[in-house]
Amino acid sequence: MTIANKNWQARDDRMPGVNTLKVSGIVTAPQANSVPVLVKSARPAAFSHLGLDLTFEAQGIGAQVLTDKEVVYTQPSGADITTVSVYYNGELLASINAVEVTH
Repeated sequence: MTIANKNWQARDDRMPGVNTLKVSGIVTAPQANSVPVLVKSARPAAFSHLGLDLTFEAQGIGAQVLTDKEVVYTQPSGADITTVSVYYNGELLASINAVEVTH
């Protein structure tokens, strides 16, 4: 099962003191209390590729209403990541083929 998603971006900020790779997007959560989370995938990947898995965590009580929510993943810069794939329930949800780099 796939979910609605949009506005995926990957930015590698290599400015001194920052050095952070940030991947973000908007996903439609199945309930108002569902919080989307991106974690590094266990799938094997090329050196320049980052694979992420999308999951949802329930927090408190919420109505069963589809809700658009931002999801963000960050990690220290260091590797030359050029592509990012986001998976949901084992299926490819989004591909980002252009990582924006700031020096």
